[in-house]
Amino acid sequence: MLWLQDVGQFKCMLFRVTALLVTSKDADRRLLQYLCIAPVRLFEESVMESAVACWEWLLAARSDLRVQV
Repeated sequence: MLWLQDVGQFKCMLFRVTALLVTSKDADRRLLQYLCIAPVRLFEESVMESAVACWEWLLAARSDLRVQV
């Protein structure tokens, strides 16, 4: 797993993962899991704010997205 310590790079990675999930036909389950757990990897307020923005973007853009549990 990618371990980024630079907050700017980490937040950029979150938005890139989200963009990939938004534009791809099928959601990659591993990318969704990473997007959910990412703020724990680098636990900072700005990272959490970015993660929430990414989740909101993903949910707004892909309301059709469903994951089998």
